[in-house]
Amino acid sequence: MSIKNTLKEIILNKINYYKLNLTINEINIHEDIENNYFKSDIAISLSNILKEKPSTIAETIKNKIINSNIIETITTNSNGIINIYIKEDYLLNYINDIIEKNNKYGYNNTGHNKKINIKYKNPNINNQIDLKELRKIIYCDNISRIMQFCSYDITKDYYIDNNINESDINKIKKELDKYRIYFDNFTKEESICNQKVEKLLTEIRYNKYCYIENDCLWLKTTSFGDDKDRLIIDENGEYTPLVINLAYIINLIDNNYQLIIDFVNKNNIEEVNMYIAALSAIEKNYKILNYKKEGNINIKNNNNIEELSKQIGINMLRYFYSIYNIKDNINIDVSLLLQNEQDNPYIYIENTNILLASILNEKNTNITNNKYKNSKLFNQLLLKTSLFEDTVIKSCIRQNPYIIAEYAYELSTIFNNYYEEEIKKSKEENLTNEIIYLFSATKISLNNSLDLIGIIPREEK
Repeated sequence: MSIKNTLKEIILNKINYYKLNLTINEINIHEDIENNYFKSDIAISLSNILKEKPSTIAETIKNKIINSNIIETITTNSNGIINIYIKEDYLLNYINDIIEKNNKYGYNNTGHNKKINIKYKNPNINNQIDLKELRKIIYCDNISRIMQFCSYDITKDYYIDNNINESDINKIKKELDKYRIYFDNFTKEESICNQKVEKLLTEIRYNKYCYIENDCLWLKTTSFGDDKDRLIIDENGEYTPLVINLAYIINLIDNNYQLIIDFVNKNNIEEVNMYIAALSAIEKNYKILNYKKEGNINIKNNNNIEELSKQIGINMLRYFYSIYNIKDNINIDVSLLLQNEQDNPYIYIENTNILLASILNEKNTNITNNKYKNSKLFNQLLLKTSLFEDTVIKSCIRQNPYIIAEYAYELSTIFNNYYEEEIKKSKEENLTNEIIYLFSATKISLNNSLDLIGIIPREEK
């Protein structure tokens, strides 16, 4: 179990004293890496319910959990914040668990095998992938990797235009493969029209929100907050895009998908409201729709996807797409990135991985049996490395892959601070077992985080 969830369970078990029937998700735990402790504001949350001062509640909780076998000390403050320091031996043993799990470290059961569909449709008629579309596709790939790592059952669908032939589909697949992206299905509208639309129309034929006007079939979506009623079948008997997409979504619902992650253009919020209203009108669970809209992208000195890939490589390209929240604007100056490697966060991460690989692969490395020197920097690295699983869970719940990208950079920074100050400066030639184990676990955490955003870092210069 992750470090934070372990602490949450400890607190939860003890505050059952209050008989509040809380869940683990209602308990907040935050890390303070700088000072090597965790903090919780649960006492503040309970104050209004229990009609007691937060500081009084905090002291009660402190006294009940102090004897836990993983907690070293606990302090509280006048505001009711509980500060928890974990035993160093527990974290060192946790490192052994990381090494044993290796590339499975961070995998968790958050999703309980729930079925999720990630749906992407390229708005370009010719389905060519440009810089903006690549950003959304990489987001699709990142979030699917992360959610699969959290035990969700993920299906990714690439929705394509009817005019695209099999040869063009293979070209799209080949291009996606270059960026380490795959989709489970490539679905054409016509494949939906054949059966699923007819089934939907049969189901809603007598729906009280369907009506005929001017030889057209309409859905009265204005009854559910839409700004106008929506056309289902036009006067020529042709299906509208709305009914085709509804059939697609309802087919997923009928096949027990519990969430659909979809995209809309940033100015097309009307489309979101339309689908929510339409699904409500036909009495389907619209809450499973999770629309994503993306910010703008501006890559200075290069707006050609092929040239950019060659200039900076797939690893760096994927990192800079991943480090931003999907809703944020991206502004990247390629020439600046290439000229100033020391200020390039991806190069910094990759060099960290190369250094770790060099240390761990060095055949002549002497391991001393001396007790390692406990230090604040060592403990910071120990704690950050141990928080990878919690980071994965947070990224999954928030559907924000940039949390993983940030973790990789922060972990690299903490490692380099420790290495520069306490290994390189002191000219340590002999590394203790604890340090080697910690470096091994750090590399595992770093590599697993990069893998979740589709990056395969170099091991040597």
